[in-house]
Amino acid sequence: MKKNNYKILINFLKNQPIEIALGNLYINISDDEDWVMLSNNSISNFEHSIIKIYDVLDKKEFFMFLANASITIKNNIAHVNTFSNSRIFIRDLKKVNYKEQIQAVNKKIGDLELLKNIGMGIDDFITLEKYKSELYELKMMQFLNLVEENKYE
Repeated sequence: MKKNNYKILINFLKNQPIEIALGNLYINISDDEDWVMLSNNSISNFEHSIIKIYDVLDKKEFFMFLANASITIKNNIAHVNTFSNSRIFIRDLKKVNYKEQIQAVNKKIGDLELLKNIGMGIDDFITLEKYKSELYELKMMQFLNLVEENKYE
C-alpha cells in the first residue's frame, strides 16, 4: 500500500495545536484493528472516533480520541479540528486492564437507561452521552492496549 505522507495539523477547542511535519493519518472504522489511511483531497466528519498517527520523522505511533471532528486533507496537508482536549495515547508493552472501569461505566449507563423509561431530564441525557463516550474510549483502550502519555514530544 502506498504511504500518504502529510503535514498534520491538529486543532483542539482549548489546547495548543499539535503539528506533525510528516506523518500518516489513519481513522478506525470498525472498533477493532481496521484502520483506513485517509487520502489526499478528502473531507470527513466523525462524532466519536479514534485516529492513529505515525510520525515518519520521529518514527513514533500515537493515538487520539476525537469528538465532533472534521478532517480535511488538501495539497498534502491534513487539518484535524475537534472539540476534544489534547490527549495522546500510545501502545503499552505490558497488558493493560480497564475491565473494572468498563464495568463501572456500564453500570452507570444502565442506571441512566432505566430513567429513559420514566422520563429523563436534559442533564441526565448529557451525562448518559458522556458515559457512552467514556465507555467507547475505555473499550478501545483495552482492545488496543493504550495508555495515556502526558504530551506528544
